Formats: sequence, C-alpha cells, structure tokens
Amino acid sequence: MKQDRVVPLYRADGFPTPLTGAKAQALARLHGAGHSVPDGVCVTSRWFGEVSSRTDIGRSIEHNLRDLGAIPTGTGRSLELIRRALTRTPWPDDLVAEVSEAARRLLAAGPVMVRSSVPVEDGAGLSFAGVFESEGPLESVPEVLAALARCWAALYSARVLSYARGQLPGEYAAFLHSWVRPDAHGVLFTRDPVTHADGPITDVAWGSATDTTSGRASAGRVALTAGDGDSGVTLPRRLRDALNSLARQGERLFGHPLDIEWVWSDGRLHTLQARPITHDTATRAPTAAAWWPDSEVGALHDADLGLCRRRFEGALMKHIWAARGTGTVAPLADLALHLKRGHDRNPLDDPAFCAAHIGEIVPAEASGFSAVLSDGTVVIEAFPAGLPGIKEGGLVPSVLTVTPAGQVAREHIATFERRCRVEPGEGWWWHPEETPPYTFDRSDAEILDIARVTRALCESLGEARVEWYAGDDGAMVRDVSLEGGRLDAPSSPGGQLISAGVASGTVLSLPDLGELDEAARALEVSVVGSGMDNAAVMADARITAAVDAVGRAEDVIVVAEYPSAGLIPLVDLAAGFVFQRGNLLCHTAIVPRERGVPAIVSPGAARLRDGMAVEISPAGVTVLSDREQTC
Repeated sequence: MKQDRVVPLYRADGFPTPLTGAKAQALARLHGAGHSVPDGVCVTSRWFGEVSSRTDIGRSIEHNLRDLGAIPTGTGRSLELIRRALTRTPWPDDLVAEVSEAARRLLAAGPVMVRSSVPVEDGAGLSFAGVFESEGPLESVPEVLAALARCWAALYSARVLSYARGQLPGEYAAFLHSWVRPDAHGVLFTRDPVTHADGPITDVAWGSATDTTSGRASAGRVALTAGDGDSGVTLPRRLRDALNSLARQGERLFGHPLDIEWVWSDGRLHTLQARPITHDTATRAPTAAAWWPDSEVGALHDADLGLCRRRFEGALMKHIWAARGTGTVAPLADLALHLKRGHDRNPLDDPAFCAAHIGEIVPAEASGFSAVLSDGTVVIEAFPAGLPGIKEGGLVPSVLTVTPAGQVAREHIATFERRCRVEPGEGWWWHPEETPPYTFDRSDAEILDIARVTRALCESLGEARVEWYAGDDGAMVRDVSLEGGRLDAPSSPGGQLISAGVASGTVLSLPDLGELDEAARALEVSVVGSGMDNAAVMADARITAAVDAVGRAEDVIVVAEYPSAGLIPLVDLAAGFVFQRGNLLCHTAIVPRERGVPAIVSPGAARLRDGMAVEISPAGVTVLSDREQTC
C-alpha cells in the first residue's frame, strides 16, 4: 500500500514499530505533546522491503547472509558485497519518485538530514546508540538519495553485526527531517546515567550537532537542577528552563528515564531524538581483581557506545584491552587506575567503555607469524621484534619450519640492519636503530614452542594464523586471525606462493609504495574490510590514484615491490598480484587468499613492465608473447 511507504514524521506513532521504528515514533509522540520536532517524513521498512524485493538487492542479501559466518574471514566480504548491492543497484522509478517528492518539499525550506529508524533501535534493552548511520546536512535530491542508500548499507557492517551479537536486524527504516542550524546542542539525560541520581544532566557544546553524537565535540557538563557546576559552562536561562521542562515532560510522557538529543537554535529548543536510558544495569568500572578476561570481551558490546563511539568502533576489533583516557601506554598492573581515569574524563558515558585496545608492547626479542600448512608442517616467519614493515610484508623474514614429527628446519635465515630498543613511557615503545648487518636465527626450543602453541590454536579454533612474541626460548600469543582453509606449501617452483590460483592480464607496475604505506597507516587500512566501503579511505588521493589506475582496465596484474597494506583496497579490482619480496603470513597476504585473488612473490618481478600480457600461477609468472618464457 502506497500510503504506508512514505509517511509524515509526525504520524509515525500511528503505525507499527516494525514499519516506522521506535526512533521516529518517539519524535512523533513528542510532536503530539507540543514539543518542537523538525519537519520530516518517515521512509518505512515497507518502502525498503519493496526496493529489495523488486531488484537484485534482495537476492544479494539472501545469498550473502546465507554465507555469513561459514568462513570466518569471509564475513567482511559477505557484508561488503551486500553494501555494494545496496549502493550500486538502481531503485524502481516509482519508489524513487516517492522519496524524491518528499525530499523536494523539505529541501524547499533548507538542508535535510537522513537518519536511521531501524525497528530494533532505541529499545529498552539495547539502544544501538551510534551503531547505525546518519548523514547531512544535504542540499539536493540526489544527495538525499545517495545518503539514504549509504545509511541503509551501514546496516550490514561489522559494527552492527558485533553489537547485535551476530544477529543482524531484519528490517530497515529511516526518516528525513529539516536540518536545524545549532547555536548550542547536546545530549540531555533526565537522570544521571552513572549515579542514577534524580534530576536532569546535560552535556552542551557549540558548533555542529553531528559532533555531539559522534563524540568529537568538546562538551561541557551541566547538572540542570544544581546550577552550572564546575564545568565552566553557563547556559542561557531560557535554554536551561527549556531543558528542565523537556526532561520533566519527557519522563512523564514516556514513563521512564530518557536520553534526549537536542539543538538550541534562534532561541528555541528542538528535539532530534529521545530513547530510554539503557545504562541502569551496565557493568561498573572493573577493579584490578575483576579485570576483563579475553573470553568476556564480548560483554562490552552490551553497553551503549555513547560519547566514546568513534574510538571504540575501531578498538573493539581486538583481543587485548587496557585503559584509555590519559593518552599513555598503561602497564598491566596499572590498568584499573587508568580505567578509572578514563571514566572520570567521560562520566556521562557507560564506565565499561573506558576500555580500549592497548598497543600490546612486549619487550621481546622476536616477533612474527605462524600457521599450520596443508601438509601438517608449521611454518614460522620470524623478525626482530618491533621493526617497522613487519605486518605489511616489507621485510623478508627468517623462515623456519617444524614437521608433524617435530623436526626443525631453517628454510631461510634473513639478514637485518636494524634492531629495536624498548623504552617504556608515553606512546610507542619501540625505537628502531641502525646496526651492522646481522643474521637472525632462533633456538630450536623457541621454534618448537611457537609450533606447539600454533598447533594447539589450530586444533581449537580451526585454521589459525598466529601472531606471536618470543624470547628466552618461549612464545606468547599476540593475536590470532582465522582463515578459510589450511595454507598451501610455503614455496612453489616459481617463487613464494601467497595466494593460490591462476590469472592472466596486463601488467600495471606500482614502483613507489611509500605514499600508499603512509595512507594505510594514517587511515588504519587492515584485514578488517578492504577499505573500499570506507569513505575516509576512498577520499584519500593516494589511495584513489591507485584505485583509478587499476580500474581503468580489465584483468590487471599489479606488480609491486612488496604487499603493502595500501594495496588492500585494490584486491577486489585486480586479477592478481606479483611481488618482488614478501611473506606468506603478513597482514596484506590474508586478503588475496580471502578473496581468491592469485598472488606470488617472484624473483623475476622486477623485469615485468607496464602493458605486458602475463599469466600467474603456482608455476610462476609467464610472459605471454610470441615466445613464452617463465620469470
């Protein structure tokens, strides 16, 4: 029925929650009670459902959700394919016309915001605060339609999957509303979410209201019933009175404490969102005796992200946690102290979210990667601990193997010209220093211990790639990545095989990886997602220049010095990769294997030139010409 696909925002509470979502319904109730809510329209789940069912989007979602989780490292790929379908598939003309007509009406009065109203959002149990996306202010119909697609696509993200404990919401809804230019803005809690004391408390900032919800604003805190407090923030009397009134009437209207997003503009208070405070049962800041063990890190997803949202979207991808809030690296014994300091700096947020990923600095002699190969051999790639370039494959490691019978072999002992000294203190602890050339070998006892740990992890987790530290003949696990299957033998007749397969195409050389390395470090491009769906990554000129170069032709074989993390956004565009040097287990090497894109380290890579027709396979790199030759 057309009348329930796009409806006025102020009528959203007249429809079932699965259709318009609790966020839109709350604004409709506040509007009905006489509070100022921006003019808007709700694009219901029925509209999105019809777009899905009448295009290939529905089939893409069904197909990729079916595969979700079947291969641990394939989760990101499945979600990314859904997001691409949502943002690239044309929508039916009649459905586009409905939203365009509504958007044009709103745009006649000024810029427009696009905000999610997912039916599971703003519930009494899980609020999904900061998990879904909003965009704006937008100034044209095409901008609104594109933002609507991106916000819908954000439903299928690792962030949502993680927060929802692996259960993605089945329906999506959103609304458009007129943008309100803020003189002041903030989040109002009708009761203190930390102490649970009666009486409203608010944070307040000036500038973009988007900064408040993303955690980027520098906000002052005000207890509205006790004066301006110690924050140094003075509120205009009319604003203070309006916030107190909104807090009282809001609790009376909804019957429970509220978390309200507000904007003060031209002497008038506007409400942008109202949801239940879900912090009442949140875990308090742990003491040293009750630190979060790795097995319980998932419990952190139960808490709202609040003002710390941006920081923890990235931090929640790891397995070791420490305190944040002072900007220093915290020794293990001081974690509880630093956690409390982080809480003191952010008392409006849930104390559980004063935790973050630490730098994992261990004063070890060696670090590296290990995995169990398809023939049962453990392959170990070892480096002097702390050297830059280890994860990116820019360094050639010492390669050590241990057979199923426990026999140690040294396949390659590398030479290095730098070591790292460790200086505990603020920031990064590793300090590389130039040294005379030296060979880097490890003891049999250490090699066997790394192999033991690697086999144990593979037996319990599946096909694991282990990142480790080692010293004093022992190993410590730093991180574990799961792959879809056991790796092939560590070498092939044509060189070091990174990702199996056969591909042919035209050579494109990327001789200088320095800028891509810098971009990858600055933008944190990693194995978690390819980066192509990350707006910040794809807005970087260094990345987009490489993407454009590969995208101009079909069946491109990228030739580069080593597997830089800056090449990860190219994996879905290239037919294959050839490297002059690199290693089987570096971070970047995981992505071609996950995507099924052939990649090899070939001794003849430096002889390949742009425009050559080549084929890569486990046998090596073959130049396709009148006379075939293998590099």
